[in-house]
Amino acid sequence: MPMSTGKFYPYNISQSREKSKKRMEKARQQNTIPVLAEQQILHLIEVEKEGLPDCYKTFDDFLDDFFPDFSWNLEDSSKEKKAVCDDERFKNITPSLNKTWDIDITKILS
Repeated sequence: MPMSTGKFYPYNISQSREKSKKRMEKARQQNTIPVLAEQQILHLIEVEKEGLPDCYKTFDDFLDDFFPDFSWNLEDSSKEKKAVCDDERFKNITPSLNKTWDIDITKILS
């Protein structure tokens, strides 16, 4: 499968783990929205700025790892996804994500 258009950078497992750890630490320091929603917003902000690691070939491949980071309980994950979509930071990066990856990220999260 050919790599999709979009921004990619060389994958480094230790850097990826460190970024994930820092996102979760930062998400836990706030109490405005669900922690997992905050962590996902921070992750999408990173993707918007840096792109995806090249271990993913498409944005859809990334989603296979992205969605399990929400709660596995349907009611909770629905609330978390709504919190992401309602957040101004997410709304600010939506146009860039959509253009870069040729997606509709709001529809994907709905």
